[in-house]
Amino acid sequence: MGYKWKEKWGGIIVPPITCFTPDLNVDYDALKTHFRYLINSGVCGMAVGGHTGEGETLKIEERNRIIEIAQEEAKGRIPIAGMLHGALNYEEGIEQAKVLEKIGVDYINILSPNLYLFDARQAPEQGIEYHKAIARAINIPVGMHQVYGTANEYPTTSLVKMFKEIDNLIKVKLATGPSCLWHKLEADMRALRAIGRDNVYLFTGGTFLPTFAWGVDGAGTGYELAKRDVVESLHFFFLRSELFPFQKS
Repeated sequence: MGYKWKEKWGGIIVPPITCFTPDLNVDYDALKTHFRYLINSGVCGMAVGGHTGEGETLKIEERNRIIEIAQEEAKGRIPIAGMLHGALNYEEGIEQAKVLEKIGVDYINILSPNLYLFDARQAPEQGIEYHKAIARAINIPVGMHQVYGTANEYPTTSLVKMFKEIDNLIKVKLATGPSCLWHKLEADMRALRAIGRDNVYLFTGGTFLPTFAWGVDGAGTGYELAKRDVVESLHFFFLRSELFPFQKS
């Protein structure tokens, strides 16, 4: 499988906000400026049309145009992800994925499925098969979300199974929250590292210090968009491994 983005995945990948005009139309000119600002700030990638960008509320053609603008501004310097929002069935998810692949995104973040009464803690096989069906229908990398303390938190064994059975699943966002059980997150990280694949990348959500200490590959978060110096500092310290020097010992 040939991937467009040949580098390793890591650093700070941000899901940008979507800019709107006063009458609530997408402000594409403002988006160009915003994307330029983020890229110049040193971010390592953009996941366009996610929750932070109100992707669920956008029309499909609006989401696609925003991705195209991000690609135009990035000019291949950083990877651009498309977000696949929870589809109502496998067929809809596959259709969304094929459109994103055709647009030319570097990878697709598969968000949790909108399956009736879906709960990854109780019936993880539903989620595994959903991700598997979408990933196998395309020829680009995909990522998934492990959202702790919610119905989208997979058991560790199921998370490992997903990565073992889906070759082009390369990235997971370990999304923390107030109900996160930290010992479960650490156990997930250890289990995924133990798979032995060199193309499994672990990203944290909005909580950095513990997960940086445990050796995540990067962070995917929208909360640092407002302050340029925060984005730059996080990127600098992460790449230089200066936040936690004892990691190397």
